[in-house]
Amino acid sequence: MVYPKVYPVCMSITSRNARTLPPGLHADSGNLGVRGLYLKVTASGGRSWIGRTKQQGKTHKFGLGSLTDTPIPLARDRWITIRQRLWDGETPSQIRGKVDHDHSLGALAQGAHKARAGRLKDTSGKWLSLFETYMGSLWQRPLIDLTAPILMTHMKPLVASHPATARKVLGKLSIVAKHGQALGLPVVDHRDALVSALPWPRTTTQHRAAVAVADAPSVMQAIMTHDTATSAVLRLTALTGARVGTILNMRPEWIEGDTMVVP
Repeated sequence: MVYPKVYPVCMSITSRNARTLPPGLHADSGNLGVRGLYLKVTASGGRSWIGRTKQQGKTHKFGLGSLTDTPIPLARDRWITIRQRLWDGETPSQIRGKVDHDHSLGALAQGAHKARAGRLKDTSGKWLSLFETYMGSLWQRPLIDLTAPILMTHMKPLVASHPATARKVLGKLSIVAKHGQALGLPVVDHRDALVSALPWPRTTTQHRAAVAVADAPSVMQAIMTHDTATSAVLRLTALTGARVGTILNMRPEWIEGDTMVVP
């Protein structure tokens, strides 16, 4: 059976009708729509976004992602950005090349790292190498295609096994997203949404056992047998009741005889 293409003239694509429209090419018209944006529905039920424009008598099409991975607002933002770039003088081939390569997660991460290099203590390249390792197959994909559902599926195993590392990865994703936004890309920073929605494991605090008063003398003698900076800090902390940070940053002028006077 052959389905005719459909071109509604006064209807915007909505979250309700996007899932129920019949096979064909449906224009995102109406008050909320964007001119030239279409939802393509195949006979098998596949749904994807297409941007169409005509230059010098030739029609150009831009794939903007599937409906599953690309929410309606994101599809509209992508198409508006492409139209603006065309208006600014870029050719369709230039735009397609930049979207496919220069705007991949890996390329933008390298750009973000280079921009922040002067502020990072990373001298061995771990910031990038570890980030690439944990992003896996997503590293080469365009950043604008990495929606919250895609990132959520990718991050779930890491959240379950290494939650602290997962939080660092989300932080780096946020940095790269902001870098993309600064370049004018229609990129969404999904960090807050992912932090809220991902199934983080319950955190538990494990306290160390306290030393009984009767055992304090023998414990202190054991500490004194070690002639190290750590031993000295521990002894002073126990004797003065000061915080570790105060002991680590103490100055010679604070010592008066056998008394420590902290400003």
